[in-house]
Amino acid sequence: MEISRAPMEWNAKKWDHDIFEVTKTLIKLRKKVKALQLGTFEPLKFKGKMILYRRQYNNENILVGINYSPTPKKA
Repeated sequence: MEISRAPMEWNAKKWDHDIFEVTKTLIKLRKKVKALQLGTFEPLKFKGKMILYRRQYNNENILVGINYSPTPKKA
């Protein structure tokens, strides 16, 4: 796996604004949902550049799927 350690690009004109907007949306979601802040972590699947896990807190259940490959995947 290649890890990027490039410095932060501070010139907003050079940013990938699609990724920036998705990141802002995910931050808002995390601040709103207690399961993402305090919930238990239950790994479900970690295979082939696909991560699937559940977070649970009281009556909140969140299923998180992350595909970090360039092609679509099914869980």
